Amino acid sequence: TLQPGWNMIGGVSQVSDFTNPQDDPDNSIIAGTLYGWNPTNFSYQAKTEIAPGQGYWVLTLAECQLTVGGDATVPTAPQVLPEPEIVISFNLSAGDWHQNLKIGLDQSAAAGLEPMDRALPPIGPQAQDYQAHLVGCQYRLRRDVRPITDQTVSWQMRLSSPEPVQLTIGSQEIPTGQELVISDGWMEMVLSAGMEMQLASGERELTVSLRPLPKVTQLLQNYPNPFNPETWIPFELSQDSEVSITIYDVAGTAVRTLSVGYLQAGRYVSQSRAIYWDGRTQSGEQVASGTYFYTLKTAGY
Repeated sequence: TLQPGWNMIGGVSQVSDFTNPQDDPDNSIIAGTLYGWNPTNFSYQAKTEIAPGQGYWVLTLAECQLTVGGDATVPTAPQVLPEPEIVISFNLSAGDWHQNLKIGLDQSAAAGLEPMDRALPPIGPQAQDYQAHLVGCQYRLRRDVRPITDQTVSWQMRLSSPEPVQLTIGSQEIPTGQELVISDGWMEMVLSAGMEMQLASGERELTVSLRPLPKVTQLLQNYPNPFNPETWIPFELSQDSEVSITIYDVAGTAVRTLSVGYLQAGRYVSQSRAIYWDGRTQSGEQVASGTYFYTLKTAGY
């Protein structure tokens, strides 16, 4: 008998297939949630069969009866595991530890835990220095699938590691007309397929977002404003372009030109991406207190 939530099972005398669990009511067990522990890389791994002498986690959302081994009294069709239309994977590693997390989008996805999501088992009684999961509505997730929308979709990723973590983006294509962004407080970085980056050690919560590219190029308000002595100038690009900012005093005299170079279409609004001005002239002198104006120049804007 299994209760709603995570259950630990084992004790079989021979290897038993678990691709189509014999549960009653049928399909009470959430597909793809049989997990065994891998002591080599200190992580749970999804399994399709259970072996003698091993313990496993399995998730059900309703009380049910599970039969392991033997013949099912009533033949049931194998569970068909739906795959999301869009999936992007994140491979995290530090030393011998590694974890794979996935985000996805699908037209049929719904709020809450749904068939295309993949939940992670509870944290074991032995302290685990390395942890990584997506924040779900109730369970820790290794795959979180959201409904497709033309708005920004964000996922929260929690990490804990005593040493720096290597993050590698999967080779899947980023959806056309969107950008994949990871942010950690004021830091924001646009990710591309196959890209690698290093995350600092410790505990942190990152935000991963798929957001549509801007439809129009526009220059935004600098911040802080007023400022002394530095400020950031945000803007949005609807197409790849050379970018430069020119700053003028109240008399209309140019005091500084900041040539950023060739940038890809996207939002440049965070401190790590917006244009930075240190309040100095082209020759490096601090400007006088007062009002200044700035213009943005791109291809056709």
